[in-house]
Amino acid sequence: MTRRRARVQGVALLVLCVSLPVAATTSARAAGDGGWTIASFDAQIEIQSDGRILVNEALDVDFGALEKHGIFRDVPVKYDWPSEKRKIRVYELQVLSVTDARGRPWHYETSTRDAFVEIKIGDADRTVTGKQAYRIAYAARRVLNAFSDRDELFWNVTGGDWAVPILRSSATVRAPEAPSQTACYVVFAGSTAKCGTAQCLPRTCRSRRRIVSASRRGNTSSPSTCRTPSCSAASTSGRRPSRAST
Repeated sequence: MTRRRARVQGVALLVLCVSLPVAATTSARAAGDGGWTIASFDAQIEIQSDGRILVNEALDVDFGALEKHGIFRDVPVKYDWPSEKRKIRVYELQVLSVTDARGRPWHYETSTRDAFVEIKIGDADRTVTGKQAYRIAYAARRVLNAFSDRDELFWNVTGGDWAVPILRSSATVRAPEAPSQTACYVVFAGSTAKCGTAQCLPRTCRSRRRIVSASRRGNTSSPSTCRTPSCSAASTSGRRPSRAST
């Protein structure tokens, strides 16, 4: 594999992954958490022409009657290097904002924990209950895999360190050029089941069924989100990819 170019070149290969194993196992703290759910986890990913990606995540959770300070969002940033076992690949991640659904800021702190950048969201002096919304924006560098004829995005959408069920997860990727290939997998305890089937559509479409859709041509006459090439994926499951609340 060649070194990643400074700019995206050729047609990108986009791979959407709902949960993948990373270079660390589930934490002891995550194993002790539970009693609440993530109703939906949606990720909007934009590949920039300089090779960065911008990620906007929308997490809607339900703590029920539990009193919680907030959640931990652990973003995997360290991966094993398949071609050279002695190397570890590290992404550079910068958190841009953390708000609720109305744009009001949540207090947050960031730190590095094993293979993750940990975003600790919530106020130590205040607890919340019931349904809560978390909107997390961050940028990442050194993410794309460079090949002679394309760049590849292989992205772990939800992370693999949640201790509670994610009832629905989805992702949309937008790129400077139309993708040549797309794939989506849901991984639980080593399995690699696909999210659904892929199809080409004139615009990005969301479906309640488990479908991966890829747009080969943007809508140049409409100000909608379909103006740039994109692909989307969704999965519905009560399984536990596995992390935690505070």
